[in-house]
Amino acid sequence: MIKEGRDCELYPESNDNSDPSKPFLCPICGKSFGDKKNLGKHVKIHSREGHPCSSCSRKYSTRSNLQGHMRVHSSEKPYTCDYCGKAFNSYCILKVHIRTHSGERPFSCPTCGVSFAKNIHLRRHMQIHTGVKPHVCDICQKHFSRSDHLKRHKQ
Repeated sequence: MIKEGRDCELYPESNDNSDPSKPFLCPICGKSFGDKKNLGKHVKIHSREGHPCSSCSRKYSTRSNLQGHMRVHSSEKPYTCDYCGKAFNSYCILKVHIRTHSGERPFSCPTCGVSFAKNIHLRRHMQIHTGVKPHVCDICQKHFSRSDHLKRHKQ
């Protein structure tokens, strides 16, 4: 049985500021939260009140989140997939990995209905509907919606 860790703040699935269930926005970075208490904890990472990592420059709002982050700098991987045995240093990363086995796709496009296992993939997909193509080839001036498509074009 997988025991949920407290380090999910380290690997947020979404930073979607348009989510009506997360109306509280950080005035510094724009990250959204469902309640003022969590926003208050988060704001600490932008000040001296945060708990700094001794190995890198990141700060965390709680000591337990910092402890979870410290696994990134070690080889400790306490969360194991029951399907394939692959180990992870974060419960949240394991939870996303399990979707590769379960087929769960909780992030759906509101425009066309296609679903994705990761919110980042949905956000990337949404560029299809917006038509925004911010990546420009410096040789031929062709525009691309994704940087990896521009990179492939240049090869």
